Amino acid sequence: ARLEMPGIQIAFWRQFIGFGVYIVVFLLMGRRLTWRMVRLVLPVGVILGLEIGVFFTALKTTTVANCTIIGSLQPILLLAVASRRYRETITGWLLGASTVAVGGVVLVMWGASSDAVWSPRGDLLALLAMVLFSAYFVVAKDIRASIDTFTLQTVVMIVGALTVLP
Repeated sequence: ARLEMPGIQIAFWRQFIGFGVYIVVFLLMGRRLTWRMVRLVLPVGVILGLEIGVFFTALKTTTVANCTIIGSLQPILLLAVASRRYRETITGWLLGASTVAVGGVVLVMWGASSDAVWSPRGDLLALLAMVLFSAYFVVAKDIRASIDTFTLQTVVMIVGALTVLP
């Protein structure tokens, strides 16, 4: 079933409900949030909130197949970032495996799609969402040495919801 609300509203409710679940478990574990945690995670939460808002808007604007295919390019973008930022060695095997994976997604989605309606605007939004999601991974990796994963995700959920609230 298709939700009859704008993508940005879907993004808000996804993040807000996610925060509700995370914060209950977080508090039941006896943990507490601090302003230091929030300040540390703020950039990650803003990026993820924007990514989810842009992605759900793209889904409302173009085909799911296009969003999926464009999103599947993320490993290639992250390979480029990892090779420069983290001095990772990109082997031919890794590049080949990534290319085969993207090709597989394209074939499956192309074969499964009977909807020929697409939008260049929606495809650009899907591309922006892919870039934002890649940025989320990079920024989250950078702060992971300072905060645990569960705290990171708890704070990201509320910051992301507040990012798309306006």
